Amino acid sequence: MSHTFDAGDDLFAPRMKRLSLRAIAVNRRRQTLAASTLQQYGSRFRGSLWKILNV
Repeated sequence: MSHTFDAGDDLFAPRMKRLSLRAIAVNRRRQTLAASTLQQYGSRFRGSLWKILNV
């Protein structure tokens, strides 16, 4: 994925990087989050990923 970020893609790469960083931040807090909250985040991430892939 790093190659995509560095390759100069102006549309896909910044959005994917932002999504990846948000997912990493949630993953670091997953032990303190309720299961329902994790499910909501997962649903949002999937929705965001589909939007990014459809661009």
